[in-house]
Amino acid sequence: MSIRAGELGRHSGAGEPFSGVTVSRQRRVLAALLVAGTYYGAMKLGLALALPPDYISTFWPPSSICLAALLLMPRSTWPIMLAAVFVSDFVGEAMSGYYPLRTVFCFSVINCLDGFIGALFICRWVPPRFRFDQLRMFGIYVLGAAILAPLVSATLAAQVLSMGADPQPFKTTWTTWFMSVSLAHLTLTPMLLAFLAEGFGWAKSATLWRCLEALIAGGALLLLSRVALEPVSHGAGGFPVLLYGPFPVLLWLAIRFGPRGTFAGIFFLLLSATWHVSHGHGALAHQDALETVLSLQLFVIVVALPLMALTVLG
Repeated sequence: MSIRAGELGRHSGAGEPFSGVTVSRQRRVLAALLVAGTYYGAMKLGLALALPPDYISTFWPPSSICLAALLLMPRSTWPIMLAAVFVSDFVGEAMSGYYPLRTVFCFSVINCLDGFIGALFICRWVPPRFRFDQLRMFGIYVLGAAILAPLVSATLAAQVLSMGADPQPFKTTWTTWFMSVSLAHLTLTPMLLAFLAEGFGWAKSATLWRCLEALIAGGALLLLSRVALEPVSHGAGGFPVLLYGPFPVLLWLAIRFGPRGTFAGIFFLLLSATWHVSHGHGALAHQDALETVLSLQLFVIVVALPLMALTVLG
C-alpha cells in the first residue's frame, strides 16, 4: 500500500524494520528527487553562510536534510534516500572544485554515513512514534544525532583530509566538522521533524489570532536579535550581556507554541547570528574565523539545549 506524508511521520521512529509498511515505486522516486533537490539547495545555503576567508561553516544544513529524510520515511526507502543524498552531495562538491574527486567521493560517503548512523541509533531506542514529547526521547536524539553521528563522520573526514595531497590539521578539521554537523542536528533537524512528521494539520487548525501572535513573536525576536548581535557596550568583565536578549521571546515561543515554536525560534536565532558574524558585526565576531565560528556555535548551543529540554518537559 502507499501512504501519505503524514502517515510516513507516524512510522518514522519505529524500532522494527517497518514490516507491512510500503511506499509505491513512483512515490519513492518522487521523494528521492525531492530529497536530492533539497539537499543540493541546502549545500548552497551552507556555502553561502560560511565565514570568509577560510569559509568555515557555522552549521551544515545538508546533514539535517539527510537525517530528517531517513527519520520521516520507512526503512524500506532508506537505500534510495541515501543514494539520492550521495549523488546530490557528490555533484555539489565536485562542482565547487574545492577538493579532488577522490576526496569528494569520500566526503559523500561520510555524509551519507552520518545520517544513517543517527537514524539507525534513534530508531533502535525509541518507540514507534518518535516525537519530542519525552525527555528520554530527547536525550536519545541528542546522543545519536548530535554526538555519535558527528563524532564518527568528523573523525573519518579529518582522517581523509590529513592524508590528502595538501594535509590539513586533524584537530582543526575534526572540530569544525563535528561542531557544524552537531549544531545542524540540534537546530534545523528538530525543526524539520516538528513541522513535517505529522503532516500539515497544525497549519489547518491555526486561528487568525494564533497566526498574529506568531508574527508578533517573530518580529520581537528579529528586533531583539538585531539589538543583541550588533556592536554593543559590554558588561562587567567584557561579557556582552545583551547577547541573551532574545531569550525571553524564545521562552515565550516555547510556552505558547511548543516544540514547533521553540525549534523555529532557535533556528531563526542561528541564521541571524550567522549573518551578523559573516559580515563582521556583533560581539561574537573575532579576527580569527575559527574562533568566531566556535563562539557562535557555543552561544547557540547554550541557548538551545535548556529551551529544548523545557519544551520537552512541558
